[in-house]
This record gives sequence, C-alpha cells and structure tokens, in this order.
Amino acid sequence: MGGLITTLGRELSAADELFRIARWPAARNAFEGLVERAQERSDPSVEVVARSMLSRCLLAQQDVETAFTSLELARSRLPLASGEARLRWRAARVRVLGALGEASIEELKLYFSDAEDQQEWVALIDAARLLADAQPDSRIDWLERALHFAQEHCPAEVGPVARGLAFALEAEERFDAAIAAWHAAWDALQALDSPVRERIMASWAIGSLSCRAEDWPAAFEWLETCLQDAGDNEDCGDVVALTLADLARAHEAAGDVIEARRVLIRALNKGRDYDLASLWPARWDAIVVHARTLDLDPYEVIRRS
Repeated sequence: MGGLITTLGRELSAADELFRIARWPAARNAFEGLVERAQERSDPSVEVVARSMLSRCLLAQQDVETAFTSLELARSRLPLASGEARLRWRAARVRVLGALGEASIEELKLYFSDAEDQQEWVALIDAARLLADAQPDSRIDWLERALHFAQEHCPAEVGPVARGLAFALEAEERFDAAIAAWHAAWDALQALDSPVRERIMASWAIGSLSCRAEDWPAAFEWLETCLQDAGDNEDCGDVVALTLADLARAHEAAGDVIEARRVLIRALNKGRDYDLASLWPARWDAIVVHARTLDLDPYEVIRRS
C-alpha cells in the first residue's frame, strides 16, 4: 500500500517491518506504542492502522478475542481515516472474523472492491488470495486474477501468487498450466535475485511436473538446472534429493536404466542425509518404491553408504 501522509511514518514503517518478519511480540509493542502516539497527535488514520495491525499481531499469537476488541476500538475512527487505513482495517477484519468462524464471502468481496476502487494493488492481491482460499470452486480464477495484478503492478508478489496458482493447477492435474505458472514464479524470483532455495524449488517444480507430463527434454533441462544452481548449498539438500529422484525417472524413461539406478542411489543417500522421510514422507515413499522397481534394496543402499 502507498505510504500514509503522517508525521509517524517512520515509526509505522518500522512496525510494519517487524510484522513482515513475524517478530510478533516486538511488532505488537510497536503498534501499541503507535496507538498512543496517534491519539496524542489526533491522527485517526495511523490510529486505525495501528489498531488493525495490532489485531493481526494478536491473531498471530492466537489471542482472537483481544484481536477482535482492537478492531472494534478502531471502528469508531474509520469515518475520519484515510482510504489506506480503512483497507488495513478491512484486511484485519476478514482475518479475525475467519478465526472466529464468522467470515463471509460478502466481507471478502467488499475488501476486494474497496482495494480495486482505490487501486491499492497489494491489498487487491491479498483480497483475491483470501477469496481463492474461501471459494475452492473458484480458487484458480481468483489466483489468476491475483497473478495478473501482481504482474502488472507488484513484481514482488508474482512469485508467491504464481506458486499458489501452480499448486492449485497441479491438484487438478493441469500440468501444462501449472508449469506455466511455475515459469512465471521462476522468472520473478530470478529478476528479484531471490534466495537460492526459492529459485531451485521453482526449477525442481518445473522439472518434476515435466516428468509427470512426460515432456522428457524439459524435465532433463530443468532438473539439471536445479542441480547446477543448488551446488553444495546446505539449505537445499532435501530439494537436491527430490531432484535426483525425478532425474532417475527421466533416465529410465529414456531407456538408460543403469544411469537411472546410479542417480537413484544418489537420491537415496541424499534423502537419508537430509531426513527426507520426515520432511517429504510421500515423496520418500515414492523413491523407495521406485528403487525396488529398479531391483535396488533402498535400505541396503543406505546402510552400505
């Protein structure tokens, strides 16, 4: 959202950053302090924002009733508050009502329409994603709208929105569309120089879905890109194991069973080292089953390494 015109702008930005990085107690203290200073300076917009964000901190700490009380205290100041402040209140309200089991599609659509009227793109994307969660039958439609807004106005939001869309499309076995969504995520992550793990997750997802779509050239390209980008990064070991497992499938499909076995042995050992059985249990089970179809005893392989 655009910055509020206020003498408390620096304090508000600092509190927002604490919220962004999920430092809930510190963010809560910061927003409580902002409520007091906004009252001292008769700044209704900052007071509404601070109480709204305070309610979200309280919600994150599972104090739903107090979160609701904070929102109700902000309500009386809404007529004097700016458009952005009212949007912050509405964003908090739909979440708190959801936690209370009282959320409605109408509330969410009102949040969406208010954000659209004000051309507050981050809020608009947020509302579309909330509507996607609330309406499973329309989930893909809302996420596609969110992705469009992100690509047009908020590059930093493209990666998260595209990932959500890709997962939804994959669940419906629309593999080509899911791959396209992952490509959008990958492009955005590269442009923003995002953390290595996020980029290789996107590369692996494209390669893995290409396996499921039996597009073997694309599978080889993206799985090998994933391994190259991951290198020896300790934060990516589990994804490397998953990538090796998919690469083994690609080699088997290409008729090279010997290479498939060799690569799958690497996947088993890497999976052991990074506890894939706990982190990705379904994937680990699939690797074990695949090993046996290649006449490998997976646990003997691990024991001997």
